[in-house]
Amino acid sequence: MNKLVTDFEKDMSVFFTNELKKIGFLQSELPKDSVDLRYQYFSYNKRLINPKPRKVFISKELNIPIGYETIYKDLVEVIESGLPLKCYLSKGIKKLQKIDFFLNYFGLHHLHLSNQLDNDGFVKRSDYLVIAKFDEKAVYIAQIYPHLNFKWINLDVIRLCFKNWPFLFKQIYNPNFKQLSDQDTIDYIENRIIVPVYMDNNVYIALNGTTTAKYDADIIFICDNFYNEVISFQDSIRENSLEIMSFIDKESLIKIQFKLVVEKELTISAQNKEFDMLIVKKNSCLVFHQGKKIDKIQL
Repeated sequence: MNKLVTDFEKDMSVFFTNELKKIGFLQSELPKDSVDLRYQYFSYNKRLINPKPRKVFISKELNIPIGYETIYKDLVEVIESGLPLKCYLSKGIKKLQKIDFFLNYFGLHHLHLSNQLDNDGFVKRSDYLVIAKFDEKAVYIAQIYPHLNFKWINLDVIRLCFKNWPFLFKQIYNPNFKQLSDQDTIDYIENRIIVPVYMDNNVYIALNGTTTAKYDADIIFICDNFYNEVISFQDSIRENSLEIMSFIDKESLIKIQFKLVVEKELTISAQNKEFDMLIVKKNSCLVFHQGKKIDKIQL
């Protein structure tokens, strides 16, 4: 009996492993559990900041320290140009499983305001940190703070972000919500308890939200969505395996194996190089190519 074979869960693990090795991590540094491996990949990439051109928005309150004007301007140009920002990050980025609580809870990155490189490829640790919110298309620079004694559980910077970009926050309507004092809010956060922040007479999730586990909420959401997309794709292929097999012009063919292919922006396809065949899911159809021959199955 003809058989179509896929193992996209294994292929995903191979992809995440290879990508993390490209960055420089050793096999011994990677999680053995496939679920942890997926989460670590997405978590690390959030910490790393995907290098791509972004529009820069600046808070009205931004105060550039005297003598740092050129360094700050250079950093903005790097961001706008889409160049890698790894050298400006905490050296904790060298560790795959390092938890950046400030990023996880508040959704904010901190960049070191310096343009002098150390021997390890990172800029020298400076007296000032640039606090900013990154998304795929823009960066919102909130403020530049002295590095020494910076408060990592910082409601002031959250309120500053809200004042300038309220659309970044998710409002929660709960008439029974009891307003917490700032100290109570800080105490809850220190104990890894999710609490909203009270601003402008309303209750908001501060930019990001998190979980009490080691991965923040948006990473779990992104990772699980990607996993579900891959498994749904695999299910569609398996459910239509007979039609796919009949498409291949090989009467004696007994088994064909398709491998998951993950490309930029996490677009996925299934490929068999031996028969030059590619399958993609598009507009509720499975579209398969073999050389110049194209066909599709309505799902």
